[in-house]
Parts: sequence; structure tokens; C-alpha cells
Amino acid sequence: MIQSASNTDFYFSTEKPSGYIHHPKYLYAFEDFRVLNKTPERAFYLLNAPDKTIVGTSFFYRKENEWLSPLKAPFGGFDIRNAPQYIIAEFVEFVLSSLLSGIIRLRLFPQSYDPELSRFLHEELIKNGFEVITQEPNHHVEVDKTPMEEKIHKMEQRKLNACLEQNFSFLEEDVSQTGEIYDFIEECRNELNYSVSMTREEIWEAVNQIPGHYQFFSVKDGNKRVAACISVVVNEEIVYNFYPASVKEYNKYSPSVFLNCGIYRFCQNHGYRMMDLGTSFLNGKPNESLISFKEKLGASASLRVSYKRV
Repeated sequence: MIQSASNTDFYFSTEKPSGYIHHPKYLYAFEDFRVLNKTPERAFYLLNAPDKTIVGTSFFYRKENEWLSPLKAPFGGFDIRNAPQYIIAEFVEFVLSSLLSGIIRLRLFPQSYDPELSRFLHEELIKNGFEVITQEPNHHVEVDKTPMEEKIHKMEQRKLNACLEQNFSFLEEDVSQTGEIYDFIEECRNELNYSVSMTREEIWEAVNQIPGHYQFFSVKDGNKRVAACISVVVNEEIVYNFYPASVKEYNKYSPSVFLNCGIYRFCQNHGYRMMDLGTSFLNGKPNESLISFKEKLGASASLRVSYKRV
């Protein structure tokens, strides 16, 4: 189905048109990422006809009597690259009017990614009968010319110095280390009774399906890995620290501080503007100790909001 917007330069479609170029704003709207899970039951496209570009998308998955976006990703809802606000509002209404039966649940990108669009989508969703069901604290570090070492709290600076005195090394790992790093992270998280949302096989599949979007980092004490992180390149501006972990017995050195400083330098060297440290939400509540740690790293907070309409 194709429907014209009030401005006939724009159209809404439930099928991906041939001959149109699509540059999603965030990784999770890429077709190569979506096929890692399963094909969405409903797909919606915002088209700029003169430019022959897809400037917005929305994908929903059916689970029993509910429509979900995302199914299995940090966020979903609406991925908008470039369109006037009144066109975005019409696109939102087009999408929602097409999901006629069932409860609708969606989770938007962290507000820090695009504060203006986040505010606008929030207003549109509330206007269309949605309610907020969760507001998860999400922390990020702005990447600029200032070294991260100068942004962190004095206590974290002391921990960083302890790592330097122990001659810890920071490594940008090759994808050949994917399995080894995943196993290390899973073991560390199991030690803390934390689960992992992706299996070893799913990580391998993602690395092969969307090369370049998964980065691997380690901190080593000699030859021993004491901290690691699987990070995701969300787009040309943002790196998301997806799976960070460290060995419990090394807590006195806090190698996670050393790890984050190294990833921050990676972001500087490759021109990213934001290092996303993710949400701090555990068992339906803000994880205060994790929030405190991230703030001591110089991180700022925003929210990742989930919505529901019955």
C-alpha cells in the first residue's frame, strides 16, 4: 500500500520500493541487522520521491496479541533520517492506523541520540493514546578533544593510575577473538548472576552479517584478560558499549575504568561524537551503583523510554 503525504514530495508505503536508496539513521533499522532475528510482520517506509530515498522506517513484530518494536534490539519504534516534523507526524499516524488489532509496545532510541526528535516523537505518541511504561536511565560520554582521563572523577583517576602502575595494556581486538571474548564476558556476568541477551552463535552471526559494526576491546594484565567489551557502531557518530565485563578478583584495580578510557580514545581516533554506556536498569529499577560508576566516568544521563497503547 502506498499513500501520499500532505506534501506530495513524500509518500508512505508498506513495501520497500525498488530503486530507492536507504541509509538508516541507526544500525537496528538496517535490513542486514533485522534478518538476524526474523522478518517483521509489518514494515513501513517514509519515502522522499524527488530524491528517491527512504528517509524513515518503522518495523513491528507480532507476538500473540501484541505488536512489538523492537523484537530483539536495544530500541526500535521509528528510525527517521531526514524529514519535516509535520511529515513525521503523518508517518506516525499512518503506521499506527495500520496496526488495527492488539496492544502496541515500542521503545525509542535514547533521548541523547537526538533530543529534538525524541521530544517530538514523545508528544506524537502521547497524542495518539500511548502511555509511558518505563523510563530507563541511559548514560553517555560526549567525545571531544578533551582526554577522558581529565573528565573522570578523582577516585577513578586513582584507579586508572593503579592500572598504569601494573602495566595493564588496552587492546583493540580482531574479530577472530569474538568467541574467546564472548566466553570471557559470559563467565564474568555469570559470576555476578547477570544474563547475556545474545548467544555465542548469535554474536558470530551478527559479526559476519554486518561486518565493521561490532568492535572488540580487552584489558590485559600480561597475557591475562581482566576486562573486555563488545561495542556496537550504531552509526557514524555513536559507539555503544554493549557487553562490558571485568574479572571480579581485579575489582581493586577497577580495570573497567582503564577499558572505558581506551574505548573513548578509539572513538576520538575514528571521529565518533558519543560513547554510549547503555542503560542502568536492573529488575525494573534504576541500578544506583552502576549509575554512580558511570557518572564518575564523566557520563551524562538521558532516558530510554518505552511506550504502550492498549
